[in-house]
Amino acid sequence: MKGIIEKQDNGFWIIEVPEVKAITQGHTRDDAFNMLKDYIECDIEEEIDMKIIDIDDYSFEIIVKNTDRISTWVRFRSSLIEIKQ
Repeated sequence: MKGIIEKQDNGFWIIEVPEVKAITQGHTRDDAFNMLKDYIECDIEEEIDMKIIDIDDYSFEIIVKNTDRISTWVRFRSSLIEIKQ
């Protein structure tokens, strides 16, 4: 999955993962990524081993070891988004 990160004027870092319509924030860049990890873990009800790879200053890629569970989650989230549109 790929995402976008941006520092807002109020000092918060905003993360968006468009593929699954996930948005979260943090006081620092690291805090925002930790919040994203918490968001995913709460939604799938399972702890994940997640690595963030910076693509550039504004985008990143998420690498997850337990890919079967995440793949199922991404398909589920994507299908919910399609239904709502």
